[in-house]
Amino acid sequence: NLVNPEGGNFTFVNAKFTSGDTGSGTLGSLLCGIYYLVEEGANPINISAGFDSPQDTFALIDKAVRFAEDRGVVLIAGLGNGIDDGSGTRVGYNVGPRSGMYFEPASSIAKGNLGITVAALDQLGDLASFSNYSTEGFMTLATKGTEIEVLSPGFIYGAQADSGPNYIVKRSGTSFATPQVTGTLAAMMEVA
Repeated sequence: NLVNPEGGNFTFVNAKFTSGDTGSGTLGSLLCGIYYLVEEGANPINISAGFDSPQDTFALIDKAVRFAEDRGVVLIAGLGNGIDDGSGTRVGYNVGPRSGMYFEPASSIAKGNLGITVAALDQLGDLASFSNYSTEGFMTLATKGTEIEVLSPGFIYGAQADSGPNYIVKRSGTSFATPQVTGTLAAMMEVA
C-alpha cells in the first residue's frame, strides 16, 4: 500500500502475465491475469499488452471483460502500436468492428460500458504516427506516449544496459501512455 498524504490509501497489485524481456505472452496468461486481478480487488486495471486478434478468441476475451465490468472494475488498455507498413515503419490503424481491424483486449473493452482504451500522443500533442486509435466504443483517451522516461533495469528488450544496472531510458508506445491514464483514474477514484 502507498499512503496518500490526503489520508487515503492506494493499493497497487503488481502482476506480470508475460514472460521474458520481450514481454510476450499468451491469450491464456492475459485471461488469467484479468480474472486474477479482479478477484484480488484491483480497480482500475492497467493492461499494457495486447495482440492482433483472430476472431475465434473474441468470445473468451469478451467473457473476461464482462466478468470485470459486472464487478464494477474499470479495465484500461492500450490500443497498440500499429502494424509494419512494409518499410519497417509502424503505422497506426482504426480499431473496431466498422474498420474490421481488432487489437485485443482493447477491442473487447471498447464494446463495453466501463472500459477505457488509450492511444498515444506525440511531443506536439498529435496522435503519434504509430498509435492505433478508435472512433468507436465507450471511451478512448489519448495522452503522451512518446519519449516517456522510465527507470529501466539492466536489460531492455533483451539488450544489456550500457550505463549501469538501473538508468533512465526513453521509450514510446501505448504501453507507456496507458499507465498515465490508469494512475490518474485511480487517484480520482480514491477521492471520489
